[in-house]
Amino acid sequence: MKPSSKAVIVKPVVNAVQILRYLRRSGHPTKAAAMARDLSINPSTCFNILRTLVDEDIIEFNESTKAYTIGFGLNVLAGPMLNDRQRIHAAKKVMAKIAAEHNVTLSLWHRNLNRIVLVGTENSPRDISIVMSEGQRLPSLMGASGRVFAAHLNLKKSELRKKFDKIVWQKPLSFDEYLSEVQTGLDLGWAEDDGFFAAGIKTIAVPIFDYSENVSFTLAAVMIRESLTPQQVEHLGHSLKGASKSITPILF
Repeated sequence: MKPSSKAVIVKPVVNAVQILRYLRRSGHPTKAAAMARDLSINPSTCFNILRTLVDEDIIEFNESTKAYTIGFGLNVLAGPMLNDRQRIHAAKKVMAKIAAEHNVTLSLWHRNLNRIVLVGTENSPRDISIVMSEGQRLPSLMGASGRVFAAHLNLKKSELRKKFDKIVWQKPLSFDEYLSEVQTGLDLGWAEDDGFFAAGIKTIAVPIFDYSENVSFTLAAVMIRESLTPQQVEHLGHSLKGASKSITPILF
């Protein structure tokens, strides 16, 4: 049944749909000013709609380029989007190999402004494994993945501190200790969280770079603390770095 010709058209909703269609058609990151101009939307209105869509995980905002793209959160709203699902599925094949080889749970995290979202997991085929639910969200600086993102956000120390102070950790962690671990992660190529995110759990994460050297995904291994020796942890870190390079052409 067609809506009545007298139906009320809600302009902000129309503008939001136009923005989503625009981003889907363009296929590349676009700044707010360009969208407002091309769609003939008031710049202030366009910015407010974009900010709302980012907050709802429907689109993504790159703080470095100040540009917007369609986000993974749209999958949850609109149902299966074949291309995105295929990419995640293909990445999981790489993850499954690492999970089985090292007896850990592999997780694929995607960052969207102030949060990171778990978009894929692969468990170890052995009897004991840590099960994680896809779709869960965490503060963007939390865990080993958070340390990876912190290293590549190009934020001022004061801005990092503001985000850090909002996080509730399982055991005490000072900001200086956190920064030291972020730097260690940069030096090694992988970051670690040893029981601060979750008691009794150790995580190791590596960045997944796109072709512009930006980081919007991380690959993380989750395990019971002390289940691996330091030598095994180092071997796992190198394996994750190799897997990250294999996943880059899959996701991007």
